[in-house]
Amino acid sequence: MDDGAPNIRLQGFTRIERHDMIARLRDAFQRGYADLIDFQMFSNTAISIS
Repeated sequence: MDDGAPNIRLQGFTRIERHDMIARLRDAFQRGYADLIDFQMFSNTAISIS
């Protein structure tokens, strides 16, 4: 679905606990008025967020 909104792809890594990082990402999305469409977790080591 192309609604004209920009799409951004970010890639990174962290050494902090995953639950803390997910909360930080959620807060950043909310502050930026971004829409979280979907996510996929790959065991405890990776997450893909759309």
